[in-house]
Amino acid sequence: MLFQFLLPRLGHIRLTSQAHPMIVRTEHNLKQALQLDSETEHVEFKEAKNRYDFEELVGYCCALANEGGGSIVLGVTDRTPRKIVGTAAFDQPDRTKIGLFERLHWLIEVTEITTSEGRVLSFIVPGRPLAGH
Repeated sequence: MLFQFLLPRLGHIRLTSQAHPMIVRTEHNLKQALQLDSETEHVEFKEAKNRYDFEELVGYCCALANEGGGSIVLGVTDRTPRKIVGTAAFDQPDRTKIGLFERLHWLIEVTEITTSEGRVLSFIVPGRPLAGH
């Protein structure tokens, strides 16, 4: 959970919960994430069967980083019960990783997970440092 306080003369200070974001890096992690009751502030699912807009991905990376980091997973239905549908989006993950770095100036890990149901892409976004850290 994210708490925000505006304090006079101190500016904007954010306090985040101590919960670690769920990182989807392996098929096992993916299966665990599929069991979540809902998307969280740390995991975002997108069906993206054929393509996904790069600018939209950049926006989600920024938002997720501001929430402490986590994973954006393409190739999985947004609604429960979630199913792997596979994705053809970003067929050159290394090129996408470079493009994200050029736009955001921080490294986003891109992991390709091959399952029997189809190809899934996970973008692992680190949390942005809090002010004063």
